[in-house]
Amino acid sequence: MASIIKIECKDVKDFYKKLDKKLNYSSDVKNAFINMCNDAMENTLSEAEDRTPIVTGELISSWRKNVSRVTQEGESYTKTAINKAFNEEAAAMNMEGHYASFVEEGHKKVPWRKNTYGVHMLANAENDTENLLEEIVDTEMKKLFRGLLD
Repeated sequence: MASIIKIECKDVKDFYKKLDKKLNYSSDVKNAFINMCNDAMENTLSEAEDRTPIVTGELISSWRKNVSRVTQEGESYTKTAINKAFNEEAAAMNMEGHYASFVEEGHKKVPWRKNTYGVHMLANAENDTENLLEEIVDTEMKKLFRGLLD
């Protein structure tokens, strides 16, 4: 003889309804992605600033001058920061403000031909942020799901 066990999970059904509604009809998810982009950019810029050598102060002060808002294209969210000290056009015209790539990547000195090794402040900052992405996503998802239970 077979017995039938029936368990009603009204709270779980309600949770799934709320989740479906939030994911499809709310701006909470979009805001979570925007917050993740902002947090990732903030971490990258802070780390880059901390690693930037200070000689004149121009390079370190250029990190936050041209930071865009988060933009959405399809399912991708993007935020851009442009450090004008990395400006290739200025480098091509031998203008000041193009030396950041030499600090980042290094260069040869003339006439001694000795290498000046790069600091890699941006590459290292990006790597640090990449390592923190899981934590950034986790934090935002917890906030999002806490809102679902309210």
